[in-house]
Amino acid sequence: MNKCAIGNNIVEHLRRNHMSQKQLAEKINVIEATMSRWCAGTRQPSVYALKRMSLVLRCTMEDLTYGLLEEHEYDNS
Repeated sequence: MNKCAIGNNIVEHLRRNHMSQKQLAEKINVIEATMSRWCAGTRQPSVYALKRMSLVLRCTMEDLTYGLLEEHEYDNS
């Protein structure tokens, strides 16, 4: 997993959910500094943290780790 890509994906989902880093940090019980490091790409969240974020942000863990896939990216033909 690319730490910077994960951070960018978290930021994108925060934007889509009209939520701040602080709000997400509070909802998943981490300190704001930890969330800031994840979003900046200087640290990588655990699988457990990714799961909690995915529940709050209403997305999959794959969306957070790999980004939102366009519809054509799902097509195997």
